[in-house]
Amino acid sequence: RGELDRVFESEYLFYQWNVHLMCAYCGLRLTRRTMTRDHVIPASRGGTSEPCNLVPCCEPCNRAKANRSLLRFLVRRSTRQSDARVAS
Repeated sequence: RGELDRVFESEYLFYQWNVHLMCAYCGLRLTRRTMTRDHVIPASRGGTSEPCNLVPCCEPCNRAKANRSLLRFLVRRSTRQSDARVAS
């Protein structure tokens, strides 16, 4: 059904938040001081604070995503990266 067993889900979440802290959006290695939480589906758009909707991320990505949908954020980011490559 595409769902993890609760035991595996809790193990995955523990690993994600405590062992291998990386920004979910850019892959930057995080520390407890640099880590922020982001709602994948923004709370302002009906997202919950359930663990399955929260991901660790760096502050720059969290600010850049703001309350955009994940798809809109990723498209905007890739467009800006492409523009930066062309300009250099």
